[in-house]
Amino acid sequence: MQRLQFIKHSSLLLMGASTLFSCKQSDINETIITTEDNSCDSTPSDALGPYYIGDTDQINDINTAQMSGIKMLVTGGVYVDSTIKQKIENAKIEIWHADHQGTYHPQARGDTSDFEPEQINLRGTVVTNKNGLYAFNSIRPGLYNPRPRHIHFIISAPGYKRVVTQTYFKNDDSNSSERIEDNIDNCLIIDFSIDSDDLLTGNIDFFLQPEDAN
Repeated sequence: MQRLQFIKHSSLLLMGASTLFSCKQSDINETIITTEDNSCDSTPSDALGPYYIGDTDQINDINTAQMSGIKMLVTGGVYVDSTIKQKIENAKIEIWHADHQGTYHPQARGDTSDFEPEQINLRGTVVTNKNGLYAFNSIRPGLYNPRPRHIHFIISAPGYKRVVTQTYFKNDDSNSSERIEDNIDNCLIIDFSIDSDDLLTGNIDFFLQPEDAN
């Protein structure tokens, strides 16, 4: 399982959690994130699920409707290899998950053009910076019965195989429904922590294979 080490430039060290929660791409460029003990050579795939909406906006705060819930900051990187961690710049990461009550917005699938803008929430796309890093803000997803708490991702980059996957919350009570700790690779389980401002923070790295890999 990952052990997280966040090292920030002096300007970011002066930020409180409320400022960090509203992170911008410029903040991400100044953030160095390292992880250890990632057991996956490449990120395993998982089910797409029934509620994928394509062509979502590129935004860092995917809670555009400002729904209530525990604020969550997820950071990480996209790399070619889990050993040398060759960075992938401009990788696209699509994200979606349920609200705090377990409902998706919308509870449907399709393309953003099929819906009114106000119907789209807790969905978005981020792009890695020159260091292969990304970050996004949201709220902790609720339980979509009978699934454990999870976040959906699609990671893609030119020249690499696209990955559809899901990540889970370490030691979450809901994990027993699918025996997550027993059945899911460690590199898909996020070890979140919560600070004094009730901001939930976690790190997850993704590892892509070149298109010509076996």
